[in-house]
Amino acid sequence: MIWYLMLMVASVFLGSKVLAISTPLAQLTLYRVLALGMIPLTLIHLKRGSQKLKIVSSSTATYGLAVYSIWWLWALMTVFWIINFKTYVQAMFLLTLGVIAIWSLYIYVNSMQDWYRLARVIWIMLTLLLVWGFFEILTNHYFLANMAKLDKNGTFASQPLTRMPITTFENQNDFGVLLLAYFPLNLIWAARSKSQWISLFYHGLSLLNVYLIYRTQSRMALITVALFFIVYGLSFLKWDLNGKKLLKVCLVGLVLGMITIFALPPLREKVSALIYLGGVGDISADGVRINLWRNGFIFLGQTLGLGVGAGQVESWMVEFGFLNTEVIVNMHNWWVEILVTYGPLVFAGYVSLYLLMIRSLWQTRTKQWNSHRIIHHSLLAFLIAFSVALVTSASNMLIEWHWVYFAFILAYIKLSEQAGGITPIESEE
Repeated sequence: MIWYLMLMVASVFLGSKVLAISTPLAQLTLYRVLALGMIPLTLIHLKRGSQKLKIVSSSTATYGLAVYSIWWLWALMTVFWIINFKTYVQAMFLLTLGVIAIWSLYIYVNSMQDWYRLARVIWIMLTLLLVWGFFEILTNHYFLANMAKLDKNGTFASQPLTRMPITTFENQNDFGVLLLAYFPLNLIWAARSKSQWISLFYHGLSLLNVYLIYRTQSRMALITVALFFIVYGLSFLKWDLNGKKLLKVCLVGLVLGMITIFALPPLREKVSALIYLGGVGDISADGVRINLWRNGFIFLGQTLGLGVGAGQVESWMVEFGFLNTEVIVNMHNWWVEILVTYGPLVFAGYVSLYLLMIRSLWQTRTKQWNSHRIIHHSLLAFLIAFSVALVTSASNMLIEWHWVYFAFILAYIKLSEQAGGITPIESEE
């Protein structure tokens, strides 16, 4: 079964354009076919009474299964108040694939050997995308990109340094966020390598990855790269913070943040833009994003906190948008999209799961084998950095690799908690 999983995981990085067949509702890709194939295969295993199909009690990963399953059920129920059935079906299809990925890796990844196999597969696919990205900016040959959209100023041919990598994605920002997932794997394989030269090879790939992210010209992607390595470095320090100390640190950070905002005019203007509702005429790109979020909160209130329903944000933005968004209808913030689409209960479940994943990796990092601690540090840094990157993509519902990558992390957390002998749902002493 692990070989089937490896193929499914590898195929998600092909995107929705490679080996894809168009249908009236959605693209039919290799990944989507393999993911749907997990349903009959799992039913066969259940019928045969397979011992591998186990649910671990008191595990962060098990809590994750519950959150994603409740999310799916609630999304299914929103059919009673949707305004666009086609987009509802499309959203439910993508959400179903994501939940299948979460369940599949949870059930079938039961050893570190299997987990490392998946890690190697993901690393290979991301390395191929890295090479593809460099091929694009070095040769100016783009196989899948919409050049009218990507090369708006027509400078790619005459000014090579203006070229941006995109590979299989709709825009360079989404590709830049994907490359963030490459850092943990390079760090893991570099640490596991017994050869200094091979270790340097992995670190060299990380440097190339930083440069390629820089070439995407995505400000948020660059910020998350810096945040990733800051958190990664800080995670090696010994932190002895109890509840009171942690509260003091948070309060000091809040005060310093407020002082910084009011001391720096550019930041003060950004905060003012979040509050100010007036103004006419053209608005900036940041202003559009803010209005998208404001409209979303208005929609949430109009639905009495139930959410607009699966796949309905764009339709509501078109039909009932109150503030100007310059014809842009994607929410451009995964956190706000979940809240507005599915309501505060699903949002609270997702946020709590995210925090529990971070907490689990932090707790178990000192209770694991020395060779595995690097995994905790790198995945912890990724989760924190990715939480910021989630405000970059138009909609993470469409970014299928992130569902598989989260399933990959949850599978490791399950194995780590089992080996560490802790129950993360319990309160800390």
